[in-house]
Amino acid sequence: MNLPTEQSSQQWDHLVAQVDRYIEAWETAGEPPADLTAFLPDEPADLRQLVLIELVKVDLEYRHSQNISPLRIEDYLQRYPELGEPDGISCDLIYEEFHVRQPGEPDLAVDEYYQRFPDQKEALQRLLGKETVLGSTQLYGQKTAIRPLHPGEQIDDFDLLLQLGAGSFGTVFLARQQSMQRLVALKVTGKATQEPQTLAQLEHPHIVRVYDQRVIEDEPMRLLYMQFVPGGTLADVIKQTSSLPYQERSGQTLLKTIDQSVEQAGQSPLDHSAAKGITANSSWHSVVCQLGIQLAQALDHAHQRGVFHRDIKPANILMSAAGDALLADFNVSFDSRLEGASPATFFGGSLAYMSPEQLEACNPTLSRGPEEVEGRSDLFALGIVLWELLLGEHPFRDDRLAGSWLTTLKEMAHRRKTQSPQPPASMTGKSPVAPLIRVLSKCLVPDPADRFQTGQELVEALELCLRPRASSLLLVPEKGWQQLVRRQPVPALLLAILGPNALAALVNLIYNQQEIISRVPEHAAAFYRTVLLINGIVFPFIILFGYFASRRLRRRLQLDLKSASPDKDNSQPIRRRVLNAGNHAVIIGIVIWLSAGILFPLIMQLNAGTLPGTVYLHFVISMLLCGAIAAVYPFFFVSFIALRAFYPLLLAGNPPSASDCQQLTRISQQASRYLLIAGGVPLVGVTLLAFNQSTSVLAHSVLSVSGLIGFMIAFRMHRLLQLDIAALTGSHN
Repeated sequence: MNLPTEQSSQQWDHLVAQVDRYIEAWETAGEPPADLTAFLPDEPADLRQLVLIELVKVDLEYRHSQNISPLRIEDYLQRYPELGEPDGISCDLIYEEFHVRQPGEPDLAVDEYYQRFPDQKEALQRLLGKETVLGSTQLYGQKTAIRPLHPGEQIDDFDLLLQLGAGSFGTVFLARQQSMQRLVALKVTGKATQEPQTLAQLEHPHIVRVYDQRVIEDEPMRLLYMQFVPGGTLADVIKQTSSLPYQERSGQTLLKTIDQSVEQAGQSPLDHSAAKGITANSSWHSVVCQLGIQLAQALDHAHQRGVFHRDIKPANILMSAAGDALLADFNVSFDSRLEGASPATFFGGSLAYMSPEQLEACNPTLSRGPEEVEGRSDLFALGIVLWELLLGEHPFRDDRLAGSWLTTLKEMAHRRKTQSPQPPASMTGKSPVAPLIRVLSKCLVPDPADRFQTGQELVEALELCLRPRASSLLLVPEKGWQQLVRRQPVPALLLAILGPNALAALVNLIYNQQEIISRVPEHAAAFYRTVLLINGIVFPFIILFGYFASRRLRRRLQLDLKSASPDKDNSQPIRRRVLNAGNHAVIIGIVIWLSAGILFPLIMQLNAGTLPGTVYLHFVISMLLCGAIAAVYPFFFVSFIALRAFYPLLLAGNPPSASDCQQLTRISQQASRYLLIAGGVPLVGVTLLAFNQSTSVLAHSVLSVSGLIGFMIAFRMHRLLQLDIAALTGSHN
């Protein structure tokens, strides 16, 4: 257990110190100390009770294993009444008595405990009714007896140079392997693990490479030697950076901390001036992103091979001299393909970084088993680590130990299920850190189904955070025009389609007045009647068609606006339709203006009688030219709205899929073609006017000015679309 805040670390250190002191007193005297209260802190009450419970567990273990005046739970309760406060005897303490008695009493009946503790019967049935015999529930497990080692000593093939760290799984030294004349990290433990077999399957630049192991039978002692990574741990980085204001952290902060660790290990720091990854000028959130990408890639590599780490924490992440992160200490990983390994074999880890499902699997009173803790739990733990690295504090504020182990587990699991991490207000909204906060928040959702499902998904999301434009596109703002458009998609899309068509209709009207009706004034009344009739059919048709064609999109947007976690997987078909909306707008425009180009002369003939052939030709040409313009411009407006307002919501904060990127690339190519049309059609119109020897200054002016303004708008929209699409598809190019 490794609670991250200073207060909780002090509490944990105090618990360990008191248990160590009690064990030392017992082993020195050869008999149990007279009074457990002599080893208890005065306050706080929760810590005092937890220490008392752990001391009773140790006392039970020693008394029964050495057969020295064994006691029952009731005896302890009589001596220390506070043991039963406030809610009675802790269930794990009752189980501990059963656990230590069972080896000497094979016929021990669980019914005895149901009778002695009727109020705890239901919980005890879950504990004692399990087919698999559970191990001890001691929060601070027994140490494996190995003789202490010190720098300067030689053991087997290794000269011990420097102690790098110590933990519940052993002590790690910087050592020189004499036979190979190389520096290695040497982990010395007194118990067998399957770490070498597990890590032998994993060859990845961000996973610490294990060379081999040796077992010294006489000690007994196991020596695991592995790649020496001189830059310290991520825990060192967090300790150094968390005290600094966020604005003062940067790539320089990370590299400086790593250089200090390298020097402490007797190595020479690297020159970081030519570094390609993290540099001294890197922003802090980009540093977190890059380290997160490396670790997510390592986890994805392990998960694909059936290996789960289940002990992700800063102390198990090593830093290279160049500033890269490497994952270490697969002590509690479950390899589903490793012969002889069961999920419960080496289950454990650091509670403060566990997912709610892993905390529940640690709780022997619950039915959830270790085999249910898989890759998404590792991603949850990585999310906690990256949050702590980014902000300098733990997202769930696990700052106190509860009154018992089981209570601690329950409270921590409950906190993760009910409390969403809250970042500073300055890092939300349009902050450049906001996309990263959103990614980490998704890592930390309670339900595994709502998290990133693979390490690769997390990699893609973090890579997106390194592209500010793409991140801002996928960020769903709480206010702004995008939210208004999402709530009213039909009016927004109709305006994007009807606006250019209405302007084109106006240009067409002026052209027809100046170039056609001015030459046959006797047909002016019939002309205006036809215009009203055509427009009275066309524009209502567009409105009705848009309303019915967007029904599915409107339903989807309504669902996603109400949902805290939009469903990305089921949105693929609707995303495809949304991205293709600009082409649909073009088709609508072409059909409408082509129909109008055919109907207009026919209706004119019905209203005005026979007209000269040149008049018909003028009508058809004007309709085709204006129709081409009217069809092209909605593409840019509709595509822009779809890409900025609808598409991010349907992605649910995730990067575009490979198929989405292919479609986005096609849209980029189509936009270039439509831009050529937007610039070419007005030129064709002006050329035709000159060819027709037109003397209408108004017709020339309207066509030239509207064409120039329209092309400038189209060019700007084209540029925005190109930049947006390039940003979104960056990870697939």
